[in-house]
This record gives sequence, structure tokens and C-alpha cells, in this order.
Amino acid sequence: MRRYAVALLALGVLGLAGFWLLTQPATTAATDLPEHTADAAAGAMVFAAGGCVSCHAAPGATEEAKLSLAGGLELKTPFGTFVVPIISPDPEHGIGGWSQAEFVTAMMQGTSPDGAHYYPAFPYTSYARMEVADVMDLQAYIATLQPSQNVAPAHDLGFPFNISRGLGLWKRLYLRAEPVLPVPEDPFLARGQVLAGWRAGRTRTGPDAARTSPRTRAVSAAGPKAISPITWRQDLRQSLTARGGKWPPSS
Repeated sequence: MRRYAVALLALGVLGLAGFWLLTQPATTAATDLPEHTADAAAGAMVFAAGGCVSCHAAPGATEEAKLSLAGGLELKTPFGTFVVPIISPDPEHGIGGWSQAEFVTAMMQGTSPDGAHYYPAFPYTSYARMEVADVMDLQAYIATLQPSQNVAPAHDLGFPFNISRGLGLWKRLYLRAEPVLPVPEDPFLARGQVLAGWRAGRTRTGPDAARTSPRTRAVSAAGPKAISPITWRQDLRQSLTARGGKWPPSS
């Protein structure tokens, strides 16, 4: 009997070790970033195209106050309530103290600076298809905005959803950087495919509940008034017009 107990204990330890390794959060090292000088003006268009304000503006904020990105929007799902975080450039309460590598890691791999998995209510499964240079530009633009010292409450999730480590297995199944369709030869169409890829996962619906993000399910269940109006099309059009209608900005 003692021998069986020891064998079961050994199997349990091996199982936990395997789980820990398979769920290890992925990160991007500074040495893996491209040689790119971040452009805040280009980042402004990425910001508009991504509709960042639609989620990260404080509930009820209007006009310029939306750009403080103070967070606090609640997304109610079957898993619990997710609260959109502050992403203002404030170094203490926001993301102003993040390095480029930490920002790219969060956006494209869903890993926080302290090495924890982000829940896919943050649609990094879509942002994983972005160009790294675009993500760097986005961070540069956010750094120009008015800082906020708002402190958004933590997510309110029940067991076992309050344990994010298991998301490492979910990411292995569903986090992909490859485009859904072959990349078109036309540079303009290729850029459009990148833009579409950012947003496709944020509006996806269907029977695959495991792959559909909590944010998508929350918005689908609550209807179009669940979040503030998404005006990224108008914002992007204005940004493009202001820069002579060119995309990408460097062209």
C-alpha cells in the first residue's frame, strides 16, 4: 500500500510539473524587437483603428476625457465580471512604466509585466496578428495622452476562473499569429487584411464557446449598448484625411 501511495504521489508531482511547464506564460525579449523608431503619429492611427477608446475610456467619459483611458468598464460574462483596466501613461497606475518589450508581450502574447496570463477578455488573440512595429507605435502614441490615476477594481471571478494559470493551455490551442487567409500581394490589401485581423476576433460569434473571447460573449449577450459607441471608422477616416489619405503613414 505504501508503494502505491508513493507511486501516486510521484505521478501527481510529475503531472503538476508538466502542467506548470505547459502553461508557462510566453514573453518577448527586448532583443527580439525589430529595429524600429516608434512613431506616435502612426500610433494615433493604430489607436483609432483598434477602437481602444471604446473599451478603455471610463464609463460616462465624454470628449477629451475619453482619452485618459481610465478603464473601469464592466463586462459581465458567465465566468464572472471582467473590469477593463486603466492603460493611461501614468507610470504608477497605468502603463507608463512599461518597457517596449513588456507592452509588445501584453498586446501580442497576453502576458502581463509580472508574468501572469491575461484573460482573453483582453483580445490579444486578435492583436497577435499585428505588426510588432505597429504595436510599438501604439505605445508611443499612448505615452502622449493625459495620464490618469484612476484605480479600476479587480475582476470578480469565481473559482476556478479566478486562477489564470490554466490559460496557458488555452493559448496553446487558440493563440495564433498567422493570418487566417493567405496574405494578398497587393500592399494595400495586405494592410487591410492586417486591420481586419485585429478586429475579427473581437466581434466573432459562433458555437465555439471555448474559442470565443469573454468580451465577445459579454457584448453579444448584452447587446450593442454594452459598451460605448465604437467610432474607430470615423476616427480612422479623420486620421487618414489629416495625413493625406495614406496608409501606412510612412508610405
